[in-house]
Amino acid sequence: MIQNTELLDFFEEQYRNNRGSRRSIRLDDRLYDELGIDSLLASELLIALEDRYHVQLLHDPRVWKVAKVGELLDLVRVVDLEQRARTAVKTAA
Repeated sequence: MIQNTELLDFFEEQYRNNRGSRRSIRLDDRLYDELGIDSLLASELLIALEDRYHVQLLHDPRVWKVAKVGELLDLVRVVDLEQRARTAVKTAA
């Protein structure tokens, strides 16, 4: 299971690297309003999360509806659990 602090730290690192910023990221930060994330940066951050945590986010419609960092990170954990459950069912069958 993905740990909350690890996920937030990774997201913050990726955001800082892409934006050239030293800004600290909080779970209640609004992705588009406060952090100034545009669609290109959102895609880059999602790809980084996909690569790091082996989850599929870009084509999940739920990901484009989240407004805050915490909501996005919660969704990453949910998608991870869903994918693990599907894998367990396939393995058991």
